[in-house]
Amino acid sequence: MRKPSISSILSIGFGLLLVIAVGLVLYLGISSTRKNTLALLEELATVSLFAIKEQVSEYLNPINEQLDYAATILESGQLQVDDSPEFNKMMNGTLAAVPQSVGIAYVDDLYFSRFYNRKKQQLVTDYWLSYQPIQEALNSTTLNSQNQWLAPIYSHELKQSIIPVLRTVLLPDKTRGVLIAGISLTKLNQLTTTISRQFETPIFILDQQQQAIAVAQPSQPIQLHFQPQQPIPKLNTLRQSPLSVFWQNTQHQPYLIEKEKFREHRVYWKDNHYYFIFQELRGFSDKPWLVGIYLAHEQVFEPIMTIVKLLVIGIVLLIIFVLLASWFGNRIGKDFKRIASGFDNIANMAVSDLEKLPHHPIAEFDSVATAYNQMIDKLKAHEQVRRLFGQYVPTDIAKKILAANGQVTPELHTATIFYSDIVGFTSMAEQLSPCKLVAVLNQYFALTAKVLDKYRGMITQFQGDAILAIFNIPNPQPNHANQAVHASLMIQSQLNQQFFDGVSIQCRIGINTGEVIAGSVGTREQLNYTVHGDSVNLAARLESLNKEYGTAILVAETTVKQCTQITFKEIGDIPIRGKHNTVRVFTPLPEVIESQDPDTAISQ
Repeated sequence: MRKPSISSILSIGFGLLLVIAVGLVLYLGISSTRKNTLALLEELATVSLFAIKEQVSEYLNPINEQLDYAATILESGQLQVDDSPEFNKMMNGTLAAVPQSVGIAYVDDLYFSRFYNRKKQQLVTDYWLSYQPIQEALNSTTLNSQNQWLAPIYSHELKQSIIPVLRTVLLPDKTRGVLIAGISLTKLNQLTTTISRQFETPIFILDQQQQAIAVAQPSQPIQLHFQPQQPIPKLNTLRQSPLSVFWQNTQHQPYLIEKEKFREHRVYWKDNHYYFIFQELRGFSDKPWLVGIYLAHEQVFEPIMTIVKLLVIGIVLLIIFVLLASWFGNRIGKDFKRIASGFDNIANMAVSDLEKLPHHPIAEFDSVATAYNQMIDKLKAHEQVRRLFGQYVPTDIAKKILAANGQVTPELHTATIFYSDIVGFTSMAEQLSPCKLVAVLNQYFALTAKVLDKYRGMITQFQGDAILAIFNIPNPQPNHANQAVHASLMIQSQLNQQFFDGVSIQCRIGINTGEVIAGSVGTREQLNYTVHGDSVNLAARLESLNKEYGTAILVAETTVKQCTQITFKEIGDIPIRGKHNTVRVFTPLPEVIESQDPDTAISQ
């Protein structure tokens, strides 16, 4: 029986197989690309909305803290409400602590106001007779001791729109007064513009009255017009943004993300669909603000449209290939063996031992040989990248990143956070040459990293001379609080016994246990695996407080409660900058480390 020729096999057999393969690839490629695209969109929404809400809250919350602080002083009778230097100093100090506020005022029960302007820092008097919230606060039969975030108003004196924040004060003589601070909407919009450029995504903050509080996009700025008749603009006046038709669709349904934690809009504007993904932000108005991002249809589905175009081009090239295969198929039989032999070597040899194919007189095969040789070069480069990757990223995190295809979704975890800083690093940097400073730091980091690794702690960041490490992430550790404290004691013990290139080093350490967000943070082009949250900030605050209390290690009560076989000395309830309540803080007794073996500590 006559055997089929390679020409017929190439033109008919491979042609049919490739047609079927292209069809399957088209189906699987589009479906998987859509799934991955929506997964990335969900991650973008999760990370960006969390960051927006977090940064806006961090920007506005200090107003509450400062008004509470000023109200407490006045209600306790420590200062009299008059034009004394002490009262003026307190009010100016309160204003200085919140740069986001354009001014602060105190209105007494006679409607006489003392207003402190940021620009001139001088006393201005005025009568507030027509502002209804102040009248209600001064004349109400009940006392509201909470900060009230009011609807934006236009200030003729400041020539801009502000968000008034009102706090009623009950003085010791039972008379009332009102503290008022004003948040500049112009500065709030500047903040949203910075966040928008950070995520390269348009963002918005809306109220429940179809009005725009802040709107920003990374490329072309959107100018909001604040006017006396309209302190914040209506959405339908934003002619250059799809937000102008935001409320035309009143249906909130999951168009893209099947998650109840998000609300979605889809609108049609200027011959294109736009998708709005948003959440509520509470605490800064009587009704929640709507904070979100929006994307054009082509931004969402661009990867799918790209793969369709590529596959269409592939089909055209496939037809050309089938036609050409019958023409030169009989000439390439022996050359297949040479190429196949090269690919066999890839499977059977180490990448470093692979040899390149020689050049071929036929252009097509020479291109194949060139592509094969380039592939060998890239495989070797990839092998080197994997080796270097392991040097810059902890092994457990590297495995997690590779398993997640580079996208580790941020997740909420309970962890123990370790934060350390070198004592007197600035002075050390001035005294040592740059080369020696780097050598000393590397030796110090090597010792600290070895101890932390011994106790299963993972370093996520080297921040100058500071170290941020976490326990219980990414692998669960039932005794993570114990291990963090033991590691700190071991580090302090070894620092007392060693010199680093002739330099003695001491460090301060803060330890706290709590919930953190762990995962990939950054842009599409550059990501970093790290942890964020108030628990991380508290560990850093505790490290700094060592200077005030003459200690080397400060441990939060949340960590102490989980520690066993460790003796602590209580420092006390300490006020922490940025937190309403005090934190009970302890320091471990250093003599424990003398009998504590690291391997034993890990197993406990």
